[in-house]
Amino acid sequence: MKNDFGEEGMVLQRKINRTLEALFFWSKSKCKDLNELKVQLKIEILELQSKEAMGNDWPAQDLILLRSKIHELNVSLKRLSTWWNQRAKAWWLEEGDYNSSCFITLQRLEGMNRSCQLSGWLKILDNQKLNDEDIQVLSSNFLVMELKKSVFQQGNNRSASMDGLTSSFYKYYWDIVWKDLWNAVNSFFTNGCMRKEWKDTLIVLIANVNNPLFPSNYRPISYAR
Repeated sequence: MKNDFGEEGMVLQRKINRTLEALFFWSKSKCKDLNELKVQLKIEILELQSKEAMGNDWPAQDLILLRSKIHELNVSLKRLSTWWNQRAKAWWLEEGDYNSSCFITLQRLEGMNRSCQLSGWLKILDNQKLNDEDIQVLSSNFLVMELKKSVFQQGNNRSASMDGLTSSFYKYYWDIVWKDLWNAVNSFFTNGCMRKEWKDTLIVLIANVNNPLFPSNYRPISYAR
């Protein structure tokens, strides 16, 4: 284990990068093994099916073996499907567009047409204001249990964030990663400084119709860390 140093957010980011690199090579090797296993199983299944079709010396053991090979093939195909789904999410991040100058220009033009009214606001009643108890809760220190709750309430196997890790990763390896994650989050709340990379936003266009032909057929979504 390497001894990391520096700001807590930087330490977390370096560990994430090393983890992603190790997972990439492991996944690449694993996928190659699964593809080879898939090809081999198909050959063995075809031989057993041919033997069954000929009807020569077809013992019960071969039937059990055929069922076992088919089951193993289905499991391998499911694992390959999961791998490709994960890669598709990674490619979605890689192929997406970061904030472009065109998008920023459009946002500025839209903002120029907006007006802000400082008078005529609705009167806020006393029962609509924060009471002392609410203020105390909002002003209290952020706790580890609150961080854990925010992580575990996220959906499983959702699209990876811009660091390449899904919420499922943090959930499954919580006992290992929670301390580094907590140090980075707590450092932000304590110092009020966030790493510039964590503010990056990925802009992706999502189609509103089945056959989009015009820009109006899309809606942009932002995907932050």
